[in-house]
Amino acid sequence: MAPGMALATLESGAAMIASAGRPVVLTVLDDGERSALLKMSLASRGWDVVRAHSCEQARQRAGDQHLDALLTDLVLADGSAFGLLKSMPARPRVAVVLTWGNQHGIRERIMASGFDLHLARPITAEQIDRALRAELEKLAEPPTTVRNRSPVL
Repeated sequence: MAPGMALATLESGAAMIASAGRPVVLTVLDDGERSALLKMSLASRGWDVVRAHSCEQARQRAGDQHLDALLTDLVLADGSAFGLLKSMPARPRVAVVLTWGNQHGIRERIMASGFDLHLARPITAEQIDRALRAELEKLAEPPTTVRNRSPVL
């Protein structure tokens, strides 16, 4: 088996053998070096990281498994984050887009497309970790309830 195939096989199965209690994030970055660095940084912060470099790879690696988070570049070689999210086999609990800077109107378009968060580069792995965890914590909170009030007579 070629070395690249071995790595791809290991990464595609990584989320299936995730350690109990460790959140699973699928990162979809087309820059291999940046992707590798982010994987090491997030893994050291308690994440199980599955990497992909294209929309097609992301869909394959996601399969039918449960993903806590999707972290993707806005533009990829074979599509965009918008198309990727719509075509995922199952929606991750949290979906986040990374862009370079805050282009006018992009945040609104990202949020309107179903993403939970937009993060602008430059950004550190620590900031990404905190942002992902904060979004997941929002989902863990019970919904706000409204007390039934007796009508004032």
